[in-house]
Amino acid sequence: MKNINALATLPYLLRVSDGKYGDIEVKKGQATHVFLPFKVQANQDLDERQKIALRKANQLLTSTNNLLRWYRYLTKDPSIVELTRSQLSPFRFLDVQQKPYHDDLNFESESLFPGHPSISTTKLSQELRKNLKANKEPPLADLIYLDAQVAKTEGRFREAVLFSWSAIDTIFNATYDTLLAQALEPEGYAKSKDHLQGKSGEMPLRIKMTGMMRLLTQKSLSSDQKKWSLLGRSYDKRNDIIHRAGSASEHDAQTALDTAKWVLDFMRDLPNNFR
Repeated sequence: MKNINALATLPYLLRVSDGKYGDIEVKKGQATHVFLPFKVQANQDLDERQKIALRKANQLLTSTNNLLRWYRYLTKDPSIVELTRSQLSPFRFLDVQQKPYHDDLNFESESLFPGHPSISTTKLSQELRKNLKANKEPPLADLIYLDAQVAKTEGRFREAVLFSWSAIDTIFNATYDTLLAQALEPEGYAKSKDHLQGKSGEMPLRIKMTGMMRLLTQKSLSSDQKKWSLLGRSYDKRNDIIHRAGSASEHDAQTALDTAKWVLDFMRDLPNNFR
């Protein structure tokens, strides 16, 4: 067996003593370094080393973010946030003689704010003038979605999940309530609408997104089973954060963002007679 360290350098200088913290070790100098010790079999082939290096990089990232969450809470320092894989890159892998076990792993950062790729300066100027003249506010769901993107980029993964679901709730419930009001316009019994809106707690969100949307628009969010499955997992993560103070990873944040984008597009793409 060989002893290996996966190591990376934090963008923060933490006020902690050197030593073991959970399953990682911290060593300070001019920067704060984090290490994840692990053992491997000798004479591994390149493919096996690649798999282990990827797995240990993710484990080091997860453990480092656990440390940063507690450090942020205990120091009350809001500038300390969790890190993405690209922010903690490069990940190095050295044996006890400081010889490389595997090449450094570098994860490229995504374009932080790609913006609207197709809107021209002329069109942008026209739209700005038109909406400002009309004294309108931008759609709230889209603004919250942008906040979710920023939270994910800054390493605030739980907030990214919660912002994403706030965007989903905003656009879905507003559109659903409008559709229901249109369908029940002749109905004078107010409790019917209250029940179908779920104001009494009898109408779960996923029922509204599937069966009720099918009745109201002939479309259901469950029609795309792959995306519907991701929505379900993201919704469970949202509940885990809210009700059990669960943590969230960069992957959880991206799944929530992808889900929110899908729901926003789905609701906006409904025919005009269903909005």
